[in-house]
Amino acid sequence: MNLQFRSPENDDVETIISLMTAFYSYDNIPFYPDIHGKALTDLFNNPNLGLCKIIELDEQAVGYFIICFGYSMEYHGKDAFLDELFIDAEFRGMGIGKRCMPEIERLCRKNGVNAIHLEVDAGNDTADQLYRQSGFSGNNRSLLTKWLK
Repeated sequence: MNLQFRSPENDDVETIISLMTAFYSYDNIPFYPDIHGKALTDLFNNPNLGLCKIIELDEQAVGYFIICFGYSMEYHGKDAFLDELFIDAEFRGMGIGKRCMPEIERLCRKNGVNAIHLEVDAGNDTADQLYRQSGFSGNNRSLLTKWLK
């Protein structure tokens, strides 16, 4: 099982959009191809925003992750949000997510990140367990969101 994490190129946008469509459907999140496609292109064109990796198993795209960078006084400077980590349903349960976590941490360290944040849907015990086994912990806070657009 040859697992690789590859930086996307311009012709990979459709591959990632296809994976995003599956992820958003799985998580019951509204997906807007034009809006999400533009956000993805913005991310590709501005590495200060974050990064995206395509997860390939034997040269087949089986998932992706997106890390977005931020800045925090509490976390002593640059921090990151693991915005999306998705493995196609056909390839879940093979330990791919577990193998992604050290790569995500490595990339964050390489980019000067002090802390990584993420959110887990209530009831997604498999993901929660993966993240906790990778060193993430709760902080007795809730993530609140207000849309500005």
